[in-house]
Amino acid sequence: MLPRQQTLRAVVDWSWDLLEDRERTVLRRLAVFAGGCTLAAAEAVFAGGDTVSGAEVLDILASLVDKSILIADQPPPDEPELACAGVRYRRPETIHEYAAERAAEHPADRHATARRHTAHLLDFALDAEPRLRTGEQLRWFARIEADLDNIRAVLHRALRAGDRETVGQLVIAMGWFWVVRNHRAEAPTGSAPRSPWIRTPRPTARRSPGPTPRPSAPPTSTGSNCACCSTS
Repeated sequence: MLPRQQTLRAVVDWSWDLLEDRERTVLRRLAVFAGGCTLAAAEAVFAGGDTVSGAEVLDILASLVDKSILIADQPPPDEPELACAGVRYRRPETIHEYAAERAAEHPADRHATARRHTAHLLDFALDAEPRLRTGEQLRWFARIEADLDNIRAVLHRALRAGDRETVGQLVIAMGWFWVVRNHRAEAPTGSAPRSPWIRTPRPTARRSPGPTPRPSAPPTSTGSNCACCSTS
């Protein structure tokens, strides 16, 4: 590790040690998100167990923002479709990598957090799907775009786990979005990791032609044309 990286790591370690237990838990659980999250998503995914309740999530996020560990992005003024979703919380890449390492130290909690993340994003996609064909479609297209990295993460995780039900529901919910926004490659038959039941058929092997038959010799005559054998 380079000296600059060692210094940065030491600073992050120092900041981590200053956090309360609830703040550490939220920061570990935030690692499951691939593209930031809204407050509603944070409350659905971070609350769990005896450590953090849904009512505490907002205060914990605000504390982490005040400590410059998280960033709170306001909806862009030129995208009114996202105003209803409110603030999105994200973390610098260095913090994300560090939080992922800390999450790996608590495999049971990480697994439970991933389950809640999957359930929330699946519910979101299923709720959005019928609205994509209504007058609300611009707002919901924008909201799906904002969470597209998270939806990809859920789909890839379900594919790796062989979770057919989640994959099927998510593909159905996202199908119209993929077609309209030209994201067809997001489907499992595209660039996403393949599952054991999604296989590309093998091309039928062509049979190599056999050797070309050699022309047969002309038939020989049964009679004799020899002059000495001819009768007069």
